[in-house]
Amino acid sequence: MDMPVMRCLAERQGDVLVLTMDYPARRNALAMPLRKQLEDALEAASDDGTRAVVLTG
Repeated sequence: MDMPVMRCLAERQGDVLVLTMDYPARRNALAMPLRKQLEDALEAASDDGTRAVVLTG
């Protein structure tokens, strides 16, 4: 049985960071691996002039 793919996609649009949760098998539930990916993306954004973050899924 294959494990469901869970990932957080990051896309920069000017000074806005768009984070897209992609875990359709669980309706984007915040499982620990996905939470870690979101945390890492937000931490990286805090150092690069990001003015806003949009979270979608």
